[in-house]
Amino acid sequence: MKSEKGSVTLIVGATIMFIIIMLDALYTTAYFKNRSQLSELGELKNAYDGSMKSAYLERIYNKIYNNKAISTNFICSNYCNN
Repeated sequence: MKSEKGSVTLIVGATIMFIIIMLDALYTTAYFKNRSQLSELGELKNAYDGSMKSAYLERIYNKIYNNKAISTNFICSNYCNN
């Protein structure tokens, strides 16, 4: 009887250790996958924000430059001696 309790305890202990190792492996895998996805998301966000910012600045520059050119042409066509 005593030896049977020892073998059951060993099987239960081994099973619990196996479950703990599997859960730890799953948690570690999920953690590193999540960290990888967050870093990729950050890179994509920086690329998108950077391109949007440069496109916005280019649009503002073109708007200012084109308005200035139109204003200058209008002023010169009316008041400059060409």
